Formats: sequence, structure tokens, C-alpha cells
Amino acid sequence: MAVAAAWCVLVGGAGLRLLVVPGFDAPVLVRPVEVRPAGSITNRMFERLGRPLVPLLTRLMLARGRERLRTRLLAAGGLDGLAADRFLARRAGGLAAGLVLGGYFVLTGSSFLGLLLAAVLSLRADVLLRSAAKRRQEEIERTLPDLLDVLAVTVLAGASFRLGLARVAEAFRGALSEELLTTLRRMELGVDRRTAFEELRDRNPAPSLRTFSGAVLQAEELGSSLSGALDELAQEVRKAEGHRARRRADSVDKTVALITTLVMLPGMVILVITVFFGSLGTGG
Repeated sequence: MAVAAAWCVLVGGAGLRLLVVPGFDAPVLVRPVEVRPAGSITNRMFERLGRPLVPLLTRLMLARGRERLRTRLLAAGGLDGLAADRFLARRAGGLAAGLVLGGYFVLTGSSFLGLLLAAVLSLRADVLLRSAAKRRQEEIERTLPDLLDVLAVTVLAGASFRLGLARVAEAFRGALSEELLTTLRRMELGVDRRTAFEELRDRNPAPSLRTFSGAVLQAEELGSSLSGALDELAQEVRKAEGHRARRRADSVDKTVALITTLVMLPGMVILVITVFFGSLGTGG
């Protein structure tokens, strides 16, 4: 009995160890991607207002428009779990509200205000979606070099690429972590690595993430190891991000210079004209 009890304790301890510390090539169970509640009070109001118009708006959209909308939603991370029909409800609600409120102000004599309000409400949903997609992809661009550095160290320490990617994605937080965990979960469900990383590349237009996905697909195609190329890939991605940051800074400087010119030049012209005519009046 004592021997049997000891054997049960050893077997139970070994099983517990396997559950807590999996082997390098064991299947990776990743945490599910968090789905956050979508929509403020304003968004929910627009969704409720535009829900009856969704079938009409869907029929009016071409196949290219539906595909473009799907791509933008994926680039924005689903806009916090937002489905395409809910986004169309928001768009339809903004269109309806813009037509009603804008038409009211136009009929009451405030044509400019009415047209401006109609344009803002009609384009609100698309502008917010584009802005969310841009912020998410910029966050991915900023996070990817650091993640690649940690991934390179993890793989060189002896972990398999899949397990190392899972551990690093668990350690990080944000848009990039969510995308990698989604890719790993797809692989757990039976999707092969090539298809999963092609989907990752198609979901995100971020150039650095596309470079990383292309490197993984190339290693998959050639059968080569990716561990030796991760350091070089991280340096290339960081260098590319530095170039993009400098370009953004240059564009900001040009925008600031343009705005300053447009604001200050008319004031200077008015000041010069005022001083000139004032001196003429004084001399007369």
C-alpha cells in the first residue's frame, strides 16, 4: 500500500508539472483575446437609429465596398469586437441624423451650418474607423521591434518558435499581442502555420508586421530556421520604423509651417495696410 501510494504521488506530481510547465514542443494554450464592449452612448444611439436601414445600405454597397469595409474593420482590430452590420448601422444612423438635422438648419436659414453638420454626422463612423485602424497599426509598428528582440532571445534559449511566440505574446499587451494570440489560436484549431500567418498579414497593413509574416512564410517554404534571422529582422524593423518616424516628423513640421503662414500672413498684411493708410491719413 505504501509503495502504491508513493507511486500515485509521483505520477500526480509529474502530471501537475506537465500542466504547469509544458515541454518546448507541447501544444500551446494561449489566453483568449479579450473582447471589449463596443460603443459609447452616442454610438449605441446611432446604431439603434440606423439598424432599420442596414439591409438597404448593404444592398447599395458593391462587393468591393464590402471587402474594403471588412479590411478596415480587421485593421482596426474589429473596432473592439464590432461586426460589419453594427458598423453599417452606425453609418446609416449618422447619415439619417445628418440629413434630418442638416435639413432642419438649412430650412431655418443656416445653410452653412446645416451642410457642415450633415457632412460631419454622415462621415463620423468612417472617420472614427479610419482613425482607429491607423492608431492600431502604429501601435503594432512601435511594439514589434521589442517583441522580436525578446522572441530572438527566447528561441535562442531553446524554445521552439511556436512556444516562444506564445510566451512573448503573453508577456506583451496591446494590439500586437492580440494579433499574435489570434494567429496562435488559429493554429491550435488546425490551421497550418502558413495559412495562419497569411491571415495575419492580410489583417494588418503595418509594413513591419508584413515583413515579419513574410520572413516566417519564407522560412516555412524553404524549411530554414528563423531563430538566426530574428535579430537581423528586429534591426531592420527598428530602422524602418525610425525612417517612418522621421518622415512623420517632417510632415508635421511642414504642416505647422503652413498653418503658421496661413495664420500670420493675413495678420501681417492687415497690420501693414493699417499702418500705411493710417500714416497717409495723419500726413493729410
